[in-house]
Amino acid sequence: MIYARLSFLAVIPLALIYYIMVVLQCFGLIRFTQKAIIFPKALIPFYYFFK
Repeated sequence: MIYARLSFLAVIPLALIYYIMVVLQCFGLIRFTQKAIIFPKALIPFYYFFK
């Protein structure tokens, strides 16, 4: 049970950082991938980090 909590506490902040970076790239403020971001794939957590 403790491992589930620890992994949950690790994944949530990373997912928030990912979605913030996706939004910032959509607005053209940063660029962390050379691919064009499309909406359905942006909803998949960490898709553009590992693609």
